[in-house]
Amino acid sequence: MSKPVSQRANEYRPGVWSTDNYIRAWAMKQCQGKEECLVPLQSLQDAWIARVRFDKPGKPVERFIAHNQSA
Repeated sequence: MSKPVSQRANEYRPGVWSTDNYIRAWAMKQCQGKEECLVPLQSLQDAWIARVRFDKPGKPVERFIAHNQSA
């Protein structure tokens, strides 16, 4: 059983997702010269924010549920 949205508000979803390369490429075009880029995402269940960190090895994509998130 999943937690209510109010309890999931700041959850981070780790791991490599199939869309990471696409998100990373889009962020590199939109946020040139910055250390990180925030990308709004939407799924059927929730709204998400992906943070791409250009200053970290591998340029990781971190996902957070967007509700009450100050990323």
